[in-house]
Amino acid sequence: MSNRKFANQLRLYGVYLETRNMRIIRTMCWIGALLGLICTSLPSQAQTGDQTPQTPSSAPSPVPEPPALKPAELDALVAPIALYPDTLLSNVLMASTYPLEVVRADRWINQNKDLKGDALKSAAEKQDWDASVKALVATPSVLQMMNEHLEWTQKLGEALFGTAARRDGRCTAVAFKSV
Repeated sequence: MSNRKFANQLRLYGVYLETRNMRIIRTMCWIGALLGLICTSLPSQAQTGDQTPQTPSSAPSPVPEPPALKPAELDALVAPIALYPDTLLSNVLMASTYPLEVVRADRWINQNKDLKGDALKSAAEKQDWDASVKALVATPSVLQMMNEHLEWTQKLGEALFGTAARRDGRCTAVAFKSV
């Protein structure tokens, strides 16, 4: 093997490693953003030390928030999708906040197995689903996995937006500034 050929192979291998490392770094950034979002949604009362007792009122008590996930639980939750390409990862994360639409989309794909490629995508655009769910129609195996593991899909959606959206009716995006 000539030195030139060997050098070219090393360069190609280096590009492969660089691309792989960048994918891992991007995935870690997404996980960090998700952790940051969960951490920012913790009740502010714990940080300020405000211990003023609340007076009982006639209004119904709010639904208790689920406890924040521990880092190990979050790692286990994100592990099945950690190495997905960024566009697919973002679609899975967003679609997980619409579990009912994921079920409907998977059933719709099973009913329309004769549609392929652009015909499938254009038919899916006519549905009243979220854009992330429509995008997942192009990857039916991912949509099927999310439907079959619906409890996981719901947990992922709740971890992403559930806690922050229920608290104060707004979603904090502080964690996404770091990405």
